[in-house]
Amino acid sequence: MDEKPPENPHDRFFRGYLGLPRHAEQLLRWQLPAALQSQLDWSTLEVRSSTYVDEKLRLRESDLLIELRTISDEPFLVFFLWEHQSRVEPFMAWRMLEYRTEVLKRWIADNPKTNYLPYLHAVVLYQGKGAWTAPLAVAELQPSLGEQSLRSAYDVLPVVALPELGWPDDISLRAGLGLMRAVTLKRQCEWLIEEEESVAQLLKESGGESILTMLIRYILVTDEDADKVIQTYSKLVIQ
Repeated sequence: MDEKPPENPHDRFFRGYLGLPRHAEQLLRWQLPAALQSQLDWSTLEVRSSTYVDEKLRLRESDLLIELRTISDEPFLVFFLWEHQSRVEPFMAWRMLEYRTEVLKRWIADNPKTNYLPYLHAVVLYQGKGAWTAPLAVAELQPSLGEQSLRSAYDVLPVVALPELGWPDDISLRAGLGLMRAVTLKRQCEWLIEEEESVAQLLKESGGESILTMLIRYILVTDEDADKVIQTYSKLVIQ
């Protein structure tokens, strides 16, 4: 029997870190438009597994599906796709439409008595170095010949541009996104040193040690100089 190949460390960190309910909620509170947020019942937030997406699609990307109810008890889905690559995908709008279809197919299967579809908000969390230049809607890939053009759209959150776009207030989410940016720029050890105060503050929070462990593990599997990482981390902890 062939052994299953090891999971991509970037995928594992994305699902494990941003899939924590605290981070998922803070991510939505940071990214969703205020008009949408005001309609949500945050107490209903649930992080769904990536099995909502077709197996072939799931093998290509990381994904995160978050489900909530609105204050009027209607379903509301948010789909995050982590694009961890340097090359922009020109047909991402079409691929996001494929993802949407798979997510909604599964949702209908889980809710067989429904007679409507939930609102689905899609976001690409982009970890490449360059700017995202791909069209943000399927309609931009088609000639405008009639009213039946597809209109599926998505938002993009480029990790490298976070200093210009603004960081989230939540220190734990900020640390995870900051590390994603550092990994992209190959500055993991520098990030550890620069964020010394934030790391110390994180350790004071409930669950902070386990969060920091996830961050350090991600650094160790993405930085070739593991000894340097361990030495840097040891110095910070001892201080």
